[in-house]
Amino acid sequence: MTEQTSQPASAVTCKFPCCENAPEAATAKPGRPPEYCAVTAWRERKRLADAERGVTTTDADTEQPVTMARVHGAEILREMRALADKLTEAGAAGRDRVHAGRPDRR
Repeated sequence: MTEQTSQPASAVTCKFPCCENAPEAATAKPGRPPEYCAVTAWRERKRLADAERGVTTTDADTEQPVTMARVHGAEILREMRALADKLTEAGAAGRDRVHAGRPDRR
């Protein structure tokens, strides 16, 4: 008989690049054991992108299931709000310039 040796479970790390966490524990369900830790690649990319934009992401945000349509829709809504703010500022600046040349219209 041949003796099989296996690596200790602690030596196995998440397959996500630069992640040193242990993969999630295997469940009793059939199929391949998990290869990634609880911080999935998508969550990590989202967290990094949010941090770059200065948006705070809570654990509740990352734990709830989302579809790409919902994520995309939320991003479009954020962009629309930012553009609406810029448009409001530009309109106010234009109004002020027009009224600056016409003292009777202040």
